Formats: sequence, structure tokens, C-alpha cells
Amino acid sequence: MRNAKSKIRNKALDDMLETLRAKIEKGENIVEVYSYKTAIVREVMLVESRDDFKNLGRFLARAGGTYEDNHTVYSVKDRDGNAIIHIGFSDDGIFFGSSIEVRNWG
Repeated sequence: MRNAKSKIRNKALDDMLETLRAKIEKGENIVEVYSYKTAIVREVMLVESRDDFKNLGRFLARAGGTYEDNHTVYSVKDRDGNAIIHIGFSDDGIFFGSSIEVRNWG
């Protein structure tokens, strides 16, 4: 049963990320970048391995007009500037959350 739940969660996450990617490419969503150690994802809903989402970091960095780096947070927002999700990268993980704390923690 644990495998089935994991597959359902991964499918739901893949679908959500594909929708975000499509909306960013169409200009419906924007990406705001908080560079190396300037923000922390809070109210974390999900933590995943960074290795499982290598292309996501590159895509968000390009969409935000920068280069991929660890300890970076990307806020995906709608055209009105309302945050949809915050995605933070560490050395090993990716954190999906509903808010961020902006502060220099480096």
C-alpha cells in the first residue's frame, strides 16, 4: 500500500509541476528568485530528493533570469503577484511550501 500511495503522490506532484511549467512558459505565472541563502521556505508541505527533480531547478532558474544554485528559493506567482508556491533547494533536497521567510541566513 505504501508503494501505491507513493506513486499517487508522485503523479500528483508531476502533474502540478507540469501545470506550473506550462503557465510559466505562457507568461501566466512568473518566477521570483531569492538568491543564495536570502530566503527560507516555511510551512513546508513536501520534501523531496533534489536528484529526482534536476530539471526543475534549471527551469526555474532560467524562468527567473538567473543560474541554478543551491540554497535558492523560487516563488512562483500569478500575474498579480500572488504566490502560488515556494520551492527551495538545498544541497540534497527540495522543499515545497506555502510561505517564505526573507532574511540573509548565510
